[in-house]
Amino acid sequence: MKHRRTALRASISVLSAALALIATAGQPSAAPAAETTVDKDQISKVIEQVRAHPDDYTGMRFDSARGGYVLGVAANRDASASLRAATRNAARSSQNTVKVTVQRQRRSLAELNRTLAGVGAPQTAKIRPGTQIYEWYVDEVANKVKVGVSAESDLDTVRREFAERYGDAVEIFPGTPMIPAVKTTVVKKSDIVWPGANIASGPNSTRLLDDAPYSTGKRILTWRDNGDGTVNVTQCTDAVKNFSSTILHTAGHCFHNGDMVWQGHVDRAANQLVLRGRLGPVIDVQWGNGRIDALTIRTQGTSTMGNYQFTGGNTLTYQTARLSFATGDRVCTNGSFTLMSCNARVTSTNGCYRVDDLDVCGLDRIEAQSGGQLVQHGDSGGPVIDEILATGAKVGGIISAGNLDNGGTVAFSTRMEAACAQLNPYNCN
Repeated sequence: MKHRRTALRASISVLSAALALIATAGQPSAAPAAETTVDKDQISKVIEQVRAHPDDYTGMRFDSARGGYVLGVAANRDASASLRAATRNAARSSQNTVKVTVQRQRRSLAELNRTLAGVGAPQTAKIRPGTQIYEWYVDEVANKVKVGVSAESDLDTVRREFAERYGDAVEIFPGTPMIPAVKTTVVKKSDIVWPGANIASGPNSTRLLDDAPYSTGKRILTWRDNGDGTVNVTQCTDAVKNFSSTILHTAGHCFHNGDMVWQGHVDRAANQLVLRGRLGPVIDVQWGNGRIDALTIRTQGTSTMGNYQFTGGNTLTYQTARLSFATGDRVCTNGSFTLMSCNARVTSTNGCYRVDDLDVCGLDRIEAQSGGQLVQHGDSGGPVIDEILATGAKVGGIISAGNLDNGGTVAFSTRMEAACAQLNPYNCN
């Protein structure tokens, strides 16, 4: 009897093992994913490496639950080799490191970018005439292209027609139109206060009234004579200057080629246009038609700009480096009207959006995490910076637009790497 019970238990054990094997067949291996650590201030180098090799990778994002970055690797690439290639230029010398973990995904960034180009506004109109597209971008988490269309569209029909062309690589949802964050005001010519006048609006070195060498994050403007005794004033914010202080960048929709850009502001209480000094002329504009939203100002000379940026109210922080943001990164918008607004995350990168009836690409989407305001009219052109200021203000974007008719809780910014690649002259040192 004892031998029969032993044999029975052995048979049951074998059967259980067989059932477990059947249950796990086809499931992914439980082997740990490839991972490493790099210095936090070296993450931009990893991001740029990923974007330079879109056939190998699917994206790069910060995962707050993991407390580190997830490197998306195309399914047909070796995980460990891809991780080594992506991080080879990133140092691991400090104690301030962050983990980078590999995740395999089905579609490479190159595939997603081709799909993204195919679903742009002109192409979408051909697929489904009458459909208004507001946003189209790569969702690195879903490994798909997201397309936001007007709520009035027949979403079921649009989804079906996109599925016939792109399969499950595209996801359709109700999109939201965005508004440029520029501010325009009409002032009497007789109410212009010229540089050198006795200005009682406040002390030197503020966002509204700065002095050379100027800091970034301040109010900038142009004005045009209306021919009726008034001038039309366009107010924006500046974002970043180059190392030699000869070039300054802001949003492309703010001004026109040849415009003279001033530092100053409109004093609404006194209804005056207060001018502090000339910054320089606009020499290149990129705006819409599938391009970015940025422009270049040639400064009056190397002594025009200093190496600081206004943060908070009128606090000055040393401006250090240019960054590339990843999805999930925590950032601050820093316009001259809203001022510095943090507790925000990048929710998608390098997307295209319908702004003021133009298709603008190379934009990051930024969302407030607690419903706070990120942008309002006049913040256009201001910097988007890393939320950690301990080592200086690191600029990763130029404010473009937002949901200004719905609280300004969503902002869009031109990626600095896109601005550097497209603006003339190339000068993002």
